[in-house]
Amino acid sequence: MALFLLGLVLFPFAWIVLTSFRSLGEAMTVPPRILPTKWTVEAYKKLFGPRNFISYILNSIIVAGASVALGTLIGGLTAYGLSRFRFRGKLQTNVFILICLSFPGPLLVVPFFQIMVNVGLFDKISGLILAYLTFNLPFITWTLKTYFDTIPKEIDEAASIDGCSPFLIFWKIVNPLARPGYVATGIYAFLNSWNEYMFALSLTKSEASRTIPVALGSLVGEFMTDWPVIMAGAVIASVPVIIAFFFMQKQLIQGLTGGALKG
Repeated sequence: MALFLLGLVLFPFAWIVLTSFRSLGEAMTVPPRILPTKWTVEAYKKLFGPRNFISYILNSIIVAGASVALGTLIGGLTAYGLSRFRFRGKLQTNVFILICLSFPGPLLVVPFFQIMVNVGLFDKISGLILAYLTFNLPFITWTLKTYFDTIPKEIDEAASIDGCSPFLIFWKIVNPLARPGYVATGIYAFLNSWNEYMFALSLTKSEASRTIPVALGSLVGEFMTDWPVIMAGAVIASVPVIIAFFFMQKQLIQGLTGGALKG
């Protein structure tokens, strides 16, 4: 049963990979063949030739990486404060973060478009980074707060007795303990930014600022679609994510399971 379910999950990705090595004519053949009769890398040549797909990859890496880095820096400090300190308005702040998490993203597209045009950030990488930061930051803050809650406060109290300031306690003691939580949260926030399509389409218009999801969407033609090229783009877009999971799977598992235990 487990192998059957695994096959259902892996079959779409395997079909994408196989289609990327077909010719356009074979990809349109009915009924379709499982394996290509003639393996070809023509789709990859088209992808990295006149289309300059490398620039789209770099744009996606910059936008996703910068938004996650800024979100982790700001969200980590905010999450630690919400987890450890008592202050006026703490409950309202938690409620506000939850509202931000539950707010429908499509409702923000038009306001963001107007803001970016007015401040001169439309069709710029920096504007897209700020837009992604708005929905990454609440997620990162709330997730890290939950993880910080699992770290015993006695550690902070012992360090405070030894003369550590609150910032040093956060930076030198709590942060290393929360590394798996940072990794798990960062990966999911990165995936949200990497796969985001709606904001990237609405807030950009030129090739210079286009990201991978928008670039793949532009490959769909009105009368004919080169499916091997699209599948080749999907394979390339999956490579950074697969690499990240491969090298960080241990920290990811620790981060996912660590938040399930209290104290």
